[in-house]
Amino acid sequence: MPPIILLLRTLDACAPADASLVAGQEKRNCQIAHPWYQAHACLNLLLDVTIQKSLYSCILAANEEAPVESAPSSAKVTGIKASASAAPAGEWSPLVLWAQPTPESFEENAYLDANPDVAAAVRSGRLASGRVHFDAFGEREARRQRIPNAMIEVLRHEKLRKLEPLLRTDMPHSMRGGRPNFLSDELIAETRIVETENVSANAYDQATIDLVERHKSGLVLDCGAGRRDVYYPNVVNFEIVAYDTTDVLGVGEALPFQDSSFDAVISLAVLEHVRDPIKCASEIARVLKPGGELLCATPFLQPLHGYPHHYFNMTSQGLARLFEDRLTIESLGIPPGGHPAFALHWILTSWAADLSGDERRSFTEVTFGNIVENTAQELAERPFSRLSERTAKELACSFIMSASKPAHR
Repeated sequence: MPPIILLLRTLDACAPADASLVAGQEKRNCQIAHPWYQAHACLNLLLDVTIQKSLYSCILAANEEAPVESAPSSAKVTGIKASASAAPAGEWSPLVLWAQPTPESFEENAYLDANPDVAAAVRSGRLASGRVHFDAFGEREARRQRIPNAMIEVLRHEKLRKLEPLLRTDMPHSMRGGRPNFLSDELIAETRIVETENVSANAYDQATIDLVERHKSGLVLDCGAGRRDVYYPNVVNFEIVAYDTTDVLGVGEALPFQDSSFDAVISLAVLEHVRDPIKCASEIARVLKPGGELLCATPFLQPLHGYPHHYFNMTSQGLARLFEDRLTIESLGIPPGGHPAFALHWILTSWAADLSGDERRSFTEVTFGNIVENTAQELAERPFSRLSERTAKELACSFIMSASKPAHR
């Protein structure tokens, strides 16, 4: 077995499981101190382009002997193998980058890495540590923790080798962290991209996993991927943010790929966040191969949720209108997370979170019967309806604008 493969297997087999190994590592904004994570960091530094090529070839050959386990056995993902192993030559396997922590396997920095809301609370001093959150809420909420995995760089290199002939040559770009970066100053200004600490991260549902698996031998574009918790060898993660799973940087309104490049395109909860969804939809259709598949989901009654911008929600007719002149729409329905109950729950929980004291108690005592028996105006006049400006804008039923045209334009 090649020594580098043995090293990877040894590292992954020695992932820290005992919480005592990481005691005292609750310092904010620090690097993980455990030697296991330091070893992974060093391996990342060694993986330059030349070594990546050699390592990828070694992995394919070595896997004829045995599978490589890079994820704890507790990791579970519906519809795929719950391991971060590289597959035998010619086969296909994703990298699982998360695990469900237990009180024994909990790791502070890995937990904060997977839960940006908790990390923000720790940085601000509202929480003493991620462990405090995990003990009080995280275990019950099935929160995850992130697994460092140097194999991402190896698979990304191979993926970009396949993608290179499909990149446009008429768009300026540079390399950023081993990724093609098409975020020119002009595109950033045109699309109003700003720096943000928000992390967009959502798991694939079964329909998306099925689509990805149907195109194992091809390429699937995840347009606006966010930070993925599973890294697929056939999915190009396209983003404006350089997450660890991002493959190519750019904007949806100007995709840096040749016409008819992808066997399928995924756009999940993205089009509401782009400044020009019509142009983005046109670009998606352009890079899709004839006969290729599109899976696109957009919000309708979801409240404001900017990353950092949120421009347009859509009716089913609006979503169809984006693509009907370019693609054949085969179905248009409601996904599992699109049931009205999710919108209602979101509105009520955000509303309650904005209240305190007697107003919160009064709000939580309201029944559905009270809501339907009273007029909206009567409810709006109750003390619990005095919301902060931020929450009122998040949950508003509508907006009104006034404007004027400059005298000289």
